[in-house]
Amino acid sequence: MTQSPLEPLSLTPSPAPARPLSPLDLPELLQRVFSFIDRYTLANTVVHVCRQWLLLTHHRLSREITWDVNWQPSQPKYALTGLPGAERLVLNCCQSGFKWRGTDLHKALVALQRPPSRWSPLSRWYWSTSKSIAGFSDIPLREIVLTVSNNCTDDWIYNLAFPQSLTSLTIDKTPWASLDVGRILAICPLLEHLYLSSSLVVKPWTSRGKEALPERLPLRSLVLKRPYNSQSWIEDLLTITPDLEDLKLIGIVKNGNEQPWNWRHFCDHLQSLSLPLKQFHYSTAKVFPTEYELEEMVFTICPNAKERTFQLYNLTSRVLSGLMEQLVFLTALDILLPDHTNCHSDGWLLHYLDDGSRYTALPLHQLLCEGSVLRHLKTLKMPYMADLLDLFHRNTMYGTVKVMQEISTLTVPGIWICQDLDTLHLELHSHGVGRRRELQNLRIACGYISRVCPHLQDLHIVFPPNCMYPNITEPVCSQLYDLQAGLCLLSRLRSLERLRLECLGSKCDISEINWLCRSGRTAEHRARRKAIVDGWGDRLETKAILSEGARQMYNTTPHVILGPRAKDEQLMKSLNNLGLLKDVKEMVEEMDTD
Repeated sequence: MTQSPLEPLSLTPSPAPARPLSPLDLPELLQRVFSFIDRYTLANTVVHVCRQWLLLTHHRLSREITWDVNWQPSQPKYALTGLPGAERLVLNCCQSGFKWRGTDLHKALVALQRPPSRWSPLSRWYWSTSKSIAGFSDIPLREIVLTVSNNCTDDWIYNLAFPQSLTSLTIDKTPWASLDVGRILAICPLLEHLYLSSSLVVKPWTSRGKEALPERLPLRSLVLKRPYNSQSWIEDLLTITPDLEDLKLIGIVKNGNEQPWNWRHFCDHLQSLSLPLKQFHYSTAKVFPTEYELEEMVFTICPNAKERTFQLYNLTSRVLSGLMEQLVFLTALDILLPDHTNCHSDGWLLHYLDDGSRYTALPLHQLLCEGSVLRHLKTLKMPYMADLLDLFHRNTMYGTVKVMQEISTLTVPGIWICQDLDTLHLELHSHGVGRRRELQNLRIACGYISRVCPHLQDLHIVFPPNCMYPNITEPVCSQLYDLQAGLCLLSRLRSLERLRLECLGSKCDISEINWLCRSGRTAEHRARRKAIVDGWGDRLETKAILSEGARQMYNTTPHVILGPRAKDEQLMKSLNNLGLLKDVKEMVEEMDTD
């Protein structure tokens, strides 16, 4: 550095700065500090401090616009006004009584492909009352997740103006839709992830074959549920997706007069392409593979896959033993039920009243509790029976003698071996005595999950409305937000970021649920929760005595719990009150202290 000549000394004092300079005034230093902060804190704390911090961190955030039909009287058009600058759009419309205004989404997607100034036709109110921040409104939409029912017609979905900028698209329509997968791939050439849960019938784009598509597609994940496309079309498609890592063809449907899919031919074709597959699933609707074919489907294409998807009825003893013998640890496991199933005391029936089509939850249960390959499992999605979580058979106090004997004979509860789960999506079935056990089941599930999987970040529990015990026609959930249902037991999950509970409409005292937010932790609401808990009185001990007596009377092996973690004395001690109101009482007292 060259020395500059000294400035003449000024006798006029310079004005003092308004405030002393801080190291945090340096953007480079701020960037370094922010690099150590997780995305959740960035999105919920850092970006709210000032405009500078927002601009410095927005590149690490992904703005998501979400709207659910259950959020009435809110209309989707108001959520869609926030689309400029969002990278992910999630819409859920699965309520039969709602009339979807399809033009809102169509107009929004069309306008999104124009400069932001053209958004005024969609919502003049939005642009007149808000100012966009430079650099945000130009971020293109990257991902769409659309879950709809029959309220949305096939033509409406088929004609949606999907932006060319999409890299991920999920369409889940129940029970099915007529979609042209060829059109989607043609108008969204940047797609890397495509999930379609529909019957994909041949329409103009698809019928033209791969000539209607680019010479090469950047697809890395392709999941088609109930695909109706021909085998030859799917095979041709795979020849232009050389980067494909995840391929799942779930419940393939026979296409018209064409021959059923030939597994042997498809397997040979897939192996000839030498795709870098890391995940693979293949299953057909209403056609069960032979044991040899099933083993090929599971172990031939991706023998060392760390992430696996199974139809529940494909978890046969041979497949189970093959998984147990593997040396590769699984990190993700997704278990699927067919679309139309009927509940049975120890599992499910594929065909109503046909006991020969029964498959149970026990092979999956054994794998979860004893399969050493699941020690490092991070993601688990599955249907499951609440009785398998009931370690001390406390549900037996609610049933008849016959039902109690069935439960104790057919179910041996256990402790899941995968204690480091990050994500759990659980479809919880109650195949016992119906509505009287709904609160007990959720109390058991929440107590079990919070102790056995303490590191969960994403938890999704579904009480399927069509789950019922034979001869019981009413659904099995109604009051799952009540304090006695034990949802508050999930407050033990210190890392939980996302919680979703799906059940039929439930009502409760506001104090029973608002502990989830800061406004519910006032002295008033704490006092109300204490009054509710104190009102249970002797039921805390009475139910414990009743359940213990029922367990000893009807269970021939009262202390059998599956899995090596049952030997963990500290864990088992923490589960002593599983399913009891006493567990909830202690949790409420802990939550509502200073």
